[in-house]
Amino acid sequence: MRLGLVLIIGIFTYSSICYPPIIEKVSVEKNLLTITPNQQFKDDYLTSDLFVRYNDKSINLHEIDETILTIPFILSSISMIWHSGQQWEISQMDEDLYFSLQKINKIFKLFFPEEQWNGELIPQKLVPTYITKDVKKKAILFSGGLDAICASFAHINDDQLLITIGGNDVPLNKNTMWANVKKQARDFAKTYNKNNSFIVSNFFDFIKKNNPKIKQPFQRWWWYYTSQSLSYSGLVAPLLFWHKLPHLYLGSSFTIDYPFGWGTHPLLDNNISFCGIDVTHEQADLSRQDKLTFLEKLHKKKKIKKPKLRVCWNNDEIGDNCCKCEKCLRTINNIITELQYPKTYGFNVDLKKAALKTKKFITKKQNFQPQFLDAYVVDWQTIQNRAEEQLIQNKRTIKPDFYDYLTWFLSIDFKELWLQESLRPQEEWDFYTHLWELGLQGKTDIETLEAV
Repeated sequence: MRLGLVLIIGIFTYSSICYPPIIEKVSVEKNLLTITPNQQFKDDYLTSDLFVRYNDKSINLHEIDETILTIPFILSSISMIWHSGQQWEISQMDEDLYFSLQKINKIFKLFFPEEQWNGELIPQKLVPTYITKDVKKKAILFSGGLDAICASFAHINDDQLLITIGGNDVPLNKNTMWANVKKQARDFAKTYNKNNSFIVSNFFDFIKKNNPKIKQPFQRWWWYYTSQSLSYSGLVAPLLFWHKLPHLYLGSSFTIDYPFGWGTHPLLDNNISFCGIDVTHEQADLSRQDKLTFLEKLHKKKKIKKPKLRVCWNNDEIGDNCCKCEKCLRTINNIITELQYPKTYGFNVDLKKAALKTKKFITKKQNFQPQFLDAYVVDWQTIQNRAEEQLIQNKRTIKPDFYDYLTWFLSIDFKELWLQESLRPQEEWDFYTHLWELGLQGKTDIETLEAV
């Protein structure tokens, strides 16, 4: 075990009753970690063993205690363990992680009351772990997208490890795409004086798709509803432990304007912890439009170079922006509404093409996932709100091409196009808004969760 890195200050026996072990084997070969799960559990929920490859040559997995090495599997599979309704055993678990999961289980029951979350992962031993923290360093989950870049820039003066993970938005079989994504991440780190680390894992593919044990809409969107922040946090756990990094920052995706249960959420993320390491749902108060405003202010006031954004999910074969999917077009319009040309942020379209592509896309309702129409309306109306501000505040100085574009954009009625009435009753909006506000307060004690 690596000296000076971890101190096990006690081992507490939790259970003397034997249940089926959730993990059959933990294997380490150089920088490759493989977890072989219980065969019954695997048959019900998984397609394969979990593997995680750390491309950081400095890390030595052989010197990391198994309590930490099992965290990637635990956090990638815990939602399925709970969903199974069965009791499973693990030989030992980090104490912080155990108590964190007690809270997250209650959060799942608040987020998704229509599902059952009564399964249990029962450790035979709890291991309180202490790491010697390097408080000057921060870890940022880094995809190269708007949320990740703004999370990095929110701590721009700090020493950062930018962690990029392949296996979901960059599929395992897309080698050229992965090479280009890594290059973009390295270029960003070099430009802004940060450090990189890369992980490749089948954390997304090892979950069984279209599982008949899971009801719709969870069946198709299981990972997104239940596992995003948990999986990412678990995968990076050995890396954070090795580098003594006490804090992981995950860029926010939504705001309180769309507060519903999702796999990344301030109430969820801010309650993830393990080995003395905490997770923060960064900039939960900022919309994507707010984040573009944030980048523009940094550029103008502090002369920070504008970054290239990579927002496209697996639509461009080499890992660039396709400039035709919903997320690309939404971000392009975010940029234009800041009175900037899309090319300055890495989108190869001018205003004329942006208008044509946007109009063609938004008028086809089939381009949008029906259960998320409320979210789409919120996101695109937020862009309109900023467009209206710009036309009022910069009426005399705005360039004619931007004036024409924003005037056209404001003429669109997104509710009329997609959703005239919300899919959810007002009491649901009120309830989930309360949960979001609770999440903004940081860590939540279990008594508060039980009282909701």
